Amino acid sequence: MSIGFKKSLNTLTGILLACILLLSGCKAPLEKEAVITIKHVLTMTSGLNDAFEYEADAGLKWYYNTPVYWKLFQVMETATGQNMDDLSRKVL
Repeated sequence: MSIGFKKSLNTLTGILLACILLLSGCKAPLEKEAVITIKHVLTMTSGLNDAFEYEADAGLKWYYNTPVYWKLFQVMETATGQNMDDLSRKVL
C-alpha cells in the first residue's frame, strides 16, 4: 500500500468510526467522542462502556469492550470494501 493510500484510508476509517459511534447511539459528549481514535478502540481505551456511554477520557482507562471493538470491524469492512477475513489475510 502506498503512503497516500494509507493516509486516505486512515482518514476514511476515522470518519466511518465517528459515524458508527453516532449511529450506535454513542452517549459520549460530542467533544469527548471526537477524540476517540481507531487506536483507542483497538487498545480497549475508548472510554466507552458496553452501552456506548462515556465513562472516561479516551486513552485513560482500559476496559475490555467487545461491543465497541466489533463496531470497528464494520468500520474496516466499509472503509476497505472487504470482509475482515479477507482483509486480515491480506494484511497479516
